[in-house]
Amino acid sequence: MAAYAALVSLLNDLELIPNHPIHSFSFDNKQITSLSQTVHFLIDFMETYDSHGCTRETAEALERRIASAAHAAHDVIESHVIDQLHAGSTLGGKATFCFLPDLQKAIDDMEFVKRETIQFKVKSGVKAEQPTYSAPTSSEALNSGKNLMVGFNAALVGLMEMLTGDPSNKRVIPVVGMGGMGKTTLARNVYEHLHIQHHFDVRLWATISHDYKIESILTELLFGERRSATGGDFNRLGEELHKMLWGRRYLIVLDDMWGVEAWDEMHMFLPDNGNGSCVIVTSRLSNLAAHLSSSPFTMNFLDDDTSWELFCAKVFGEENCPAELEETGKKIAKRCKGLPLSIVVIGGHLRRLSRAIEYWEKVANFMNPISSLEEDEQCLNIISLSYEHLPAYLKPCFLYMGIYQEDERFDASKLLRFWVAEGFIKPNKSLSLEEVAEDYLNDLIDRNLILVQERMWNGKVGYCSVHDIVRELCMKVGKKDKFMCVLQNTTQAIGIELERHIVIQEGKINLDIAGALPLVRSIIHRRKWSVDELPIELRLLRVSASVSNLSVQKDEGCLTGAISQQLNLRYLAFYCEKATTMSVRDIYLPSSIPLFWNLQTLTVHNFGVLINAPCGIWEMPQLMHVEFIRIHLPDPLLGECIVLRNLHTLIGVVNLRLTEEVCIRMPNIKELSMEYNHFPSDCEASSYYCLHNLGRFINLHSFKCQFRGDSKWRDVVLSLTFPSSVEELGLWNCHLEWEELTMMIKSLAHLGSLVVYIIKGSEWSLVEEEFPRLKRLTIYSCDDLISWDAQSSHFPVLENICIQKSPKLSEIPCDIGEIPTLRLIQLKSCSVSAAVSAMRIMVEQESFGNEELQLEVDFNEMEQVERFQKMVREEGLRSNNLRLSYKLGRIRPSQL
Repeated sequence: MAAYAALVSLLNDLELIPNHPIHSFSFDNKQITSLSQTVHFLIDFMETYDSHGCTRETAEALERRIASAAHAAHDVIESHVIDQLHAGSTLGGKATFCFLPDLQKAIDDMEFVKRETIQFKVKSGVKAEQPTYSAPTSSEALNSGKNLMVGFNAALVGLMEMLTGDPSNKRVIPVVGMGGMGKTTLARNVYEHLHIQHHFDVRLWATISHDYKIESILTELLFGERRSATGGDFNRLGEELHKMLWGRRYLIVLDDMWGVEAWDEMHMFLPDNGNGSCVIVTSRLSNLAAHLSSSPFTMNFLDDDTSWELFCAKVFGEENCPAELEETGKKIAKRCKGLPLSIVVIGGHLRRLSRAIEYWEKVANFMNPISSLEEDEQCLNIISLSYEHLPAYLKPCFLYMGIYQEDERFDASKLLRFWVAEGFIKPNKSLSLEEVAEDYLNDLIDRNLILVQERMWNGKVGYCSVHDIVRELCMKVGKKDKFMCVLQNTTQAIGIELERHIVIQEGKINLDIAGALPLVRSIIHRRKWSVDELPIELRLLRVSASVSNLSVQKDEGCLTGAISQQLNLRYLAFYCEKATTMSVRDIYLPSSIPLFWNLQTLTVHNFGVLINAPCGIWEMPQLMHVEFIRIHLPDPLLGECIVLRNLHTLIGVVNLRLTEEVCIRMPNIKELSMEYNHFPSDCEASSYYCLHNLGRFINLHSFKCQFRGDSKWRDVVLSLTFPSSVEELGLWNCHLEWEELTMMIKSLAHLGSLVVYIIKGSEWSLVEEEFPRLKRLTIYSCDDLISWDAQSSHFPVLENICIQKSPKLSEIPCDIGEIPTLRLIQLKSCSVSAAVSAMRIMVEQESFGNEELQLEVDFNEMEQVERFQKMVREEGLRSNNLRLSYKLGRIRPSQL
């Protein structure tokens, strides 16, 4: 909702302006205090009022007036801030507070709206209330990230039989049904089923959608997740795909196809190998399915029993439905008309609410079926119910999902940073803004409005998506409420002068149009574009993402153009490619960077160039995340110390000196990634870089460090002192002995992920050491390693072992197989004997009933494959959980 978002965003600035640690802004304290009090009142009203005592039109009209008044006040505040920054009147000394007539007018307008809200509450005759929220039941099971297949067992078996039944010709199997029927869920569960993994040599997945590009589809099939660059032309990609599939039994899933054109363009690259290869195509269109096959697989609506089973699973988890709710609950489930997405969403909605029979009856009455509605519209109405009853603080965050494309898989951490930069997150005294945002994300996931696609090793949400019908609701409501404008291309940019959040899918920014957007706060561009396309007139811009083709002056190598004028930015992300910098080797951030008074996230993809930051970067206390490929930070100037308490992420910093001054500046750093490539000639590197001070970062969770060059860095690495808080550790080219590494890390009781590159010594022997929380272990390029002596007690919760380019390692310790949590062993460019030892471990575990342990082996030479095959045959070792690879494709278990 635009009104609540506007109020919270304004509140964030009102709390920062009088307390900014660097800039002293000239505002009258009484005006700021008066406005703050009104904003707090209106936020409380928005969070608690119930509009059911009045017409929807009356409530929406009031919300529009609140939004308009809040936006106007915020415009005045930020305009004066930018004016003062450009005038240079905010640095040093005390500010002279002045009365601003335009701000007073905005305050008066806000007071008038406040009186309207009071009258609204009296006239509605309804007490301020919201349904009581409770913790979701059985949250661990519901949030595991796995797709719930309740009600789809028969469909799952039926589709698997179609895939494995005919061993001869290539078949195309359309899975057809309306939106929300579970087509993608069914296809994904079949695709990932162990029986299907064992049956097919190659499995590939691509998402098509409305606005497909054949090059993107072929790239996704060849290389996995969709990339921004296609990596080649249509014919070359198609030939590579054909070569990969030739002679192999393959399964390809083409998800969400909307027209036969995509199939016509690519089907010639899918060979008929006469071995039972299959292509699954999911679609809403029956005519498309009929065109592809005479026997499509049709998704049917759930019957009443399975609808109730799915509903209970989503609302109650493993608990039983209370007797007093059963009758109403069955009524709700029945009115979803057997549509799985409707059941899942309404179930997620009710799971978060109190189990009051009165409220459940309200929901059931709202869902009174209307026979004339199309199924998609019916599903949209049910999801709309969940939106209408979201807490006010979640509504802007939910509507923001409209920035993503259909079927897009997005980074959860980036989404949280967007929410914070847009000002949607209400300050909390005990939590940081991003911690609050993470709670919001998990709340929306619990309600099934956001889907978890991938979790990280530590269980946190990594990547998410939203169903296309949910996305459609976000765009529909966002457009109606003037919350967000999504343009497919800039030719549609008509009548958007009053928009504040704009997403552009295609095309360049039209300078004439953009110059007439004085109110815009965020521009998110889906394609690369030039900094020169960003007009200076967008002086109040807060979020600018996906900017490319950076302008650089040849002589000075400094950033130029409008980007250095957008002093109101909170989130700035752009690309800086080597080709755009011509003869310039290094680029310098402008010395005026401290004027970005509230910049929180600075992300630069500076491929092939080094970015040099000025000393002023240490005077930006609002910075939270600084991420570069390579950036050089100078030593901070001595004198008055500005503490960057909000700085949590520092990625890509080169040759950083961890002096006491630097450590004091960023006490709350959580993620730190560094590179060292310059060895000082006039002093010891260990004393120069001061890496022993790393232990001062008591909140550090992730530390990664790469050393360029030979073993001369060994002493520097030995000077490292890790804080006990470290959970994720990566050391590249550190040239330590195995015993030295063990001694350095054995005290890290919270260590969950360890990556090491180039460790010296032929033996890694663990005796008394134990890594109680280590879940992921990666050993890379350890050419000397021959023997690894370890027991299951050393790694009690290990889940993933990855060993790469360690050709002398003779075997994996047999006791490793007894680790109950172990799920995956990956060996790449390793010895045949090590692979055979891992095979023994897996076969033994299968004999004990452990069917979950997987082994992936990737050899460099075909001769190694043949030797491995011979040895496992001689020992009688067989397992369907082996993935044996050599260059393209996978070798089938039957070939062993």
